Amino acid sequence: MGDLYLAKKDADDALAAFEESAAISARLVAREPGNAINQRYLAGTLLRLSDRRAAAGDAKGAKEADQQQLAIRELLDS
Repeated sequence: MGDLYLAKKDADDALAAFEESAAISARLVAREPGNAINQRYLAGTLLRLSDRRAAAGDAKGAKEADQQQLAIRELLDS
């Protein structure tokens, strides 16, 4: 949904959609921590969320999401 809102130039709804998607993905990962597909999806969503937060001027939030996605990718790479 976030990409659809971005295409419509609706940054606020895009950010909210990416936030919601990240929360849902995090719950899925918590239920199945060994599921690499869910972990990859969460990492990708967090990266998009980081971009949207940065665009909204939330440097701290962007850094947090970016660090989370990087930690997931490093875990998957090990």
